[in-house]
Parts: sequence; C-alpha cells; structure tokens
Amino acid sequence: QSLNEHIELLARAENTMKYLACPLTGGGVAIDRFAQLFLLAMKNGLRKPEQWAKFAWDQLCRTRQKLVIDGKTLETDEENLAELQKRAEDFERDRLAILRIDGMAK
Repeated sequence: QSLNEHIELLARAENTMKYLACPLTGGGVAIDRFAQLFLLAMKNGLRKPEQWAKFAWDQLCRTRQKLVIDGKTLETDEENLAELQKRAEDFERDRLAILRIDGMAK
C-alpha cells in the first residue's frame, strides 16, 4: 500500500509509473496515470466520478498540463474535464471492482 500511495502521489505531476503493486498476487497491475489519480482522489474522500475527474484536472492544472487525444491537445477546461469525466466513468464501470478484489482500492 505504501508503494502504491507513493506511485499515486507521483502521478500528480508526471506520467512515469505504469503499474501498481497488487497485494493479492505480489505482482504488478498495469494502470494508467488517470486511474492512479482517481484512486488518489478516492483516498482523499471523493466518491463520485465527477469528483475524481475534477481532482485529476486540478492536478494537471498545477503542472500546466493538458490532455492530448489523437495528437490534438485539448485546450479548454471544459474539453479536459469532459474527457476526464468519461475516463472516470469508464474506470468506475470497468476497473474499480477488480481493483477492490485485488486489494488495491477500497
């Protein structure tokens, strides 16, 4: 858990770690930066995908980063938040239950 928390904190500023440790298997699980930020948001008491998206966007804004989709930078806050909202909803629907089973999310 300590290692994963450190990796999630790194995700606030950079996109270098592509895996988290899985306590159940002792191996690694591929997980992108935004999913790491969503997990960090949850650890900070945020419960809804729209809150996770806002949290992730706040982290990107701090480092003056924007999302890039198909080689195109999303320029506005609205575009970035909409994309993060979509990703947060996908994360909740497709990944969160599995991460909870693996002991990586609560």
